[in-house]
Amino acid sequence: MNKKDWLLLISISFMWGTSFYFNSILIQNIGPWTLTAGRVSIGALALWAYIVLSGRKIPTDPALWRFYLLLGFIAYALPFTAIAWGQQQISGGLASIINAMNPITILIITHFWPGGEKGTPVKFFGVLIGFAGVALLTVPKLQADAVDEVVAYLSVFSATICYAIGFNIVRRLKDHPPVITAAGALSGAALTSILIAGFFEGVPAGFKQEEILALLGIGLISTALAFSIMYYLLPRIGPVNFSIVTFMVPVTAIFLGVSFLGENLEAIQLIGMSVIFLGLLFIDGRLFKRFTQ
Repeated sequence: MNKKDWLLLISISFMWGTSFYFNSILIQNIGPWTLTAGRVSIGALALWAYIVLSGRKIPTDPALWRFYLLLGFIAYALPFTAIAWGQQQISGGLASIINAMNPITILIITHFWPGGEKGTPVKFFGVLIGFAGVALLTVPKLQADAVDEVVAYLSVFSATICYAIGFNIVRRLKDHPPVITAAGALSGAALTSILIAGFFEGVPAGFKQEEILALLGIGLISTALAFSIMYYLLPRIGPVNFSIVTFMVPVTAIFLGVSFLGENLEAIQLIGMSVIFLGLLFIDGRLFKRFTQ
């Protein structure tokens, strides 16, 4: 990777890290589905504005739009809501640590997905280490009867499963312009999340100024801009190099949470994060190749 790729990779890790910070602000006064509806709606509008202004052709195939609806619900609406719901009980920094399991769930689901890449014994050893890291975070809470926090862990972890399924589904659109795919999927997520939010949570009474700024931040920065960069980087550097971002996102989320929201970071959380990252190193494989060559 060249310097530009590294700069973009660091930028996107910061943008995704801020999403946990924005969630922590918003989830205090609005429901998780309402939060998601606002996030993906702003993201979709921003991307469609870019598409129109850049003169790109908007797809009209009904079958493709049905696909966007499904993809948006699975890859955006469900995981964004699951993370926001979990952050009602746990800090954004801790949620970002659990979310770092994403490459591990992608490996598992892709292994069993029809036509998916098969994992190696070394990579699956990394999977076991990753789950050990999650266990380190969960067992003390179970022993302390903190059931709500454990359920929150599971909610955030379920988001990584949604991401993994979405990752495999979207491979069918590898020949489509990435920004169109992102805009279409976000539009599908917006439609479904608005309907669900309206049914279960109702229309929000209003937003405070800080909530409006947080919603704009998570919609424009953490969603529209971040996913645009992601789809630009993926074909340039490949999924293996891109997976490095997983190590960097919790750093931003933890820093913002501790510095501006007064979140506490326990020693066991740092240990659990370190174990998860060790598992990711086994899955990535590059570090160990250097020692065996």
